Amino acid sequence: MALDLAEGETITGLPPIEDSSNARLCDRHYEQCRDELQRGFRWNFNRSSKALALLASVPEGNWTYAYQLPTDYMKFYQFVGDNNLEIPYEIYEDKQLLTNDTTGKIVYGKKITDSVKFDTLYIKALSFTLAARMSPKLTNSRTKTADLEQKALAFAASGAGVDAQDSPEEKAEQSSWLNSRI
Repeated sequence: MALDLAEGETITGLPPIEDSSNARLCDRHYEQCRDELQRGFRWNFNRSSKALALLASVPEGNWTYAYQLPTDYMKFYQFVGDNNLEIPYEIYEDKQLLTNDTTGKIVYGKKITDSVKFDTLYIKALSFTLAARMSPKLTNSRTKTADLEQKALAFAASGAGVDAQDSPEEKAEQSSWLNSRI
């Protein structure tokens, strides 16, 4: 689909299935485009929650506890306690969650690589994003590339918005401590 949008010749698969210049071009940009869309927008297909593993050491600062973020972590949504209250936190170096609370779970966007699990609207946004990334090499047209970039952003924003309506975000109540800080 992305090659069609970028006016390229179709392929039967990515390397090693096919070793054409278009297959290599798709392969070069696919993973980055996939991950950028998952990190840049909220999608239900990759929404997950879990309790985090407590770490033995905490970076210097104002926090008492450090938790390891999941290895499949892409985007933070919220951190809530057992009582569904939002817990104060800080994300440290995109690897740890720092807090003063001993309970809680993270709600986050999880990295999904299996395209069978992708939402159909995400697939459309990914196709336009990938087409925009490949367009300069395939078309040599700044106008075509700009048009594809604009459509990619529009499809990603509208697709994520529709997807979010399918499963409304859980509303965590803010704790009185957090409210006093605002």
